[in-house]
Amino acid sequence: LLKTKLQFSELVAPDFFARLPQLLSSYEEFMSTSKLFELFDYSRCYEVTPENCLRTSRWMQLTSMLTRYEAPVCCDHFPFAEHRRMLDLGGNSGEFAVQVCRRNSALHATVADLPVVCHVGTRHVAPFAEAPRIQFHPLHFIDDTFPDGHDLITFKSVLHDWPDPLVAVLIKKCFEAVPAGGRILIFE
Repeated sequence: LLKTKLQFSELVAPDFFARLPQLLSSYEEFMSTSKLFELFDYSRCYEVTPENCLRTSRWMQLTSMLTRYEAPVCCDHFPFAEHRRMLDLGGNSGEFAVQVCRRNSALHATVADLPVVCHVGTRHVAPFAEAPRIQFHPLHFIDDTFPDGHDLITFKSVLHDWPDPLVAVLIKKCFEAVPAGGRILIFE
């Protein structure tokens, strides 16, 4: 975890060193010119190619390591054992699903994310004993219908990336997709 935090700091530092006055005067302008966000290039997440998988896996390694250490906190405070099928929207590498399934042997998870993320995530999850209970489903949140049959829908570190009007659309879609007695979990 410390190594990952240092790697991320190394990626963030050049933006702050080169553009601190810009950050102090215009947050929006700073964000639009930040080099860090070139790492998180979601436009490369639609077509599965070796180059797109390599570039996407770089940021997925960072987020997966953070999730590995954040997930236990969520698992300690949410009754996952009351559910049988979890839909993890924006589930990235599947690390959150692995951690939750590891603690809840009856739970099955579907990780829904962009196609390249699902491709890289399938490889990430494969070595774990929980892999047979985790499937990946390529999905565009706004345009596509959520897969059914899930009594728990989760967002782990996802909604902060979306503008408020689209968050409202996503939450509405979740309420329409989750069955009576099901739950929606937001963990940011």
